[in-house]
Amino acid sequence: CASSLLAALPGDAYPNVERIGAVRCPIYIVHGVDDFITPVWHAHELAASCRAESAYPPLLVEDAGHHDVEVVAGPIFVDGFLKFLGWLDARPAAVLGTEEVEERKH
Repeated sequence: CASSLLAALPGDAYPNVERIGAVRCPIYIVHGVDDFITPVWHAHELAASCRAESAYPPLLVEDAGHHDVEVVAGPIFVDGFLKFLGWLDARPAAVLGTEEVEERKH
């Protein structure tokens, strides 16, 4: 895929697609579909590269660019964030990585 190639080119200042698979904390990607600074394909690549247990479904906001996602999305942005928080609250502690914290205490 051409987008994967572009995301991993040498010298990429933000090789997030390459790194996100190692992230163990919960991830919620919010991205503007009309973002011309960081194209929406990058959000798709990030979401596809996340660990399944860490990824919450992304919010892709129609008609939003790079700096106006929350304004364009309005209540959808807030609702999405609240649903993400509810998803976090329902997650087992082990999925959130707290088992490592508990192991270090003993």
